Amino acid sequence: MVPHISIGKKDVDQKAIAAVLSYYSVGLLKKATRAPHGRVNDNWFVDTDKGRYFLRRRSTSFTRISIDFELELIERLLEAGFPTARIIRTTDDALQLEIDGRNWELYDYVIGRPFQAGSLARTRSAARLLARFHHVVVDYHSTVNAPDRRLEISEVVGMPDQYRSRLKASTGPLGVLMAVPLLRFFRRQATLIWNGTQPLATFPPRLVHGDFHPYNVLFRGDEAVALLDFGGAMFFYRAYDVARAILDFASLNPNCSDTYVAPDWARIRAFACAYQAALPLSNTEIQAMETMVRLGYLIGFSYSLGEFIRRQQIAPLLHAWSLYRWLERHAALISKISDLMTKDTVATGRKGSERTLTSA
Repeated sequence: MVPHISIGKKDVDQKAIAAVLSYYSVGLLKKATRAPHGRVNDNWFVDTDKGRYFLRRRSTSFTRISIDFELELIERLLEAGFPTARIIRTTDDALQLEIDGRNWELYDYVIGRPFQAGSLARTRSAARLLARFHHVVVDYHSTVNAPDRRLEISEVVGMPDQYRSRLKASTGPLGVLMAVPLLRFFRRQATLIWNGTQPLATFPPRLVHGDFHPYNVLFRGDEAVALLDFGGAMFFYRAYDVARAILDFASLNPNCSDTYVAPDWARIRAFACAYQAALPLSNTEIQAMETMVRLGYLIGFSYSLGEFIRRQQIAPLLHAWSLYRWLERHAALISKISDLMTKDTVATGRKGSERTLTSA
């Protein structure tokens, strides 16, 4: 039975959270603290007289089918022994609650520390965790048919035109005029992405995490012990997961804030080599790494586009343009990643990598 309470406002108070928790057997609320990360959903660390938990209120951008897809994935991962947070069921044995059109979920609190940008050992361990995830879900099939969990390159190519129509609706002709050079640049990126992904057309799309970001990995010592947040999980090419992870782990600043710095070659090398030693990419996938880096940023940027447009912000478009220019100036660096991973494939071989995953 759904609780008869109204929680429509953004700043949910302690009383409202206590009402939500009353539909779980987790004890009485002592304190709820907003989690520092998470821009899409509303998240809290919840302390009760029985322990600590993680509470999530879903953004309205998630459909019910998409949420069911994610929850099924988490249950399957747990069954396979993959390290992630367990979903706490309600007293009615449900995985979620729906209140005022918003979905709520409660998870076990996973003890761990965040990523430290200066730690190459943690970078390597994170790469091995991503390889383990790909190994576990290699033949994953969902019983939930969620169309928004499948990425088509044709959708990516159409993103610049979506930008233009949204800008025109929110900022008017002047805003569109200001953004014309940037939109033209985005179209060029989309064309490069389209051409660069064609060699992968023969590869079957597989489940990828979609947001293997340092914020979503927890550590104990130098070991990555849990992977969280499967809101971006979708069917695509695993090279995309690897490329986006390399960019995020290698360009996070030492304070692990939202400000990024130029990618660090030592971290690029650590992540790329560790992943390749655990679950090698093919030469075709490796050669697509530069394209996948471009694609990863474009998709990540598109998720925030609506907010930028509502606030009539052109600055994020300028930032994206700047990053792509950086990629073009450092194309040789991206090529080094490909060369590095190709050499590592020859050096390790798949047989050795399977032993690594089996012992993980």
